[in-house]
Amino acid sequence: MPRLQSTPRTRVVNFRLTQQEYEEILSACQWQGARCLSEFARSALLQFARSGAVLAPSAQRRLLRLDERLGDLNAALARLMEVLGTGAPAPTRQGRVADRSQEPQR
Repeated sequence: MPRLQSTPRTRVVNFRLTQQEYEEILSACQWQGARCLSEFARSALLQFARSGAVLAPSAQRRLLRLDERLGDLNAALARLMEVLGTGAPAPTRQGRVADRSQEPQR
């Protein structure tokens, strides 16, 4: 299907990737159902540029650490609930209640 476009694309952006980076991007491209890698890269870069959501590396590290600590707290809460025998399902890492109906009985 031909693309409908009023302004022709005349600029080229070129950058190098490691094999692992290439495979990650190719996998994401296929998962998103993009027509080709160029279409996927263009779309992803434009979406990122237009969002204005750029975090400094230090903020990214802090958010990752916070996420890890929340996961640790959820795991500790689940253990505590089991020890106390509340019978309530333990929260998952994402904060949702785990479906324990499929787990074997102890």
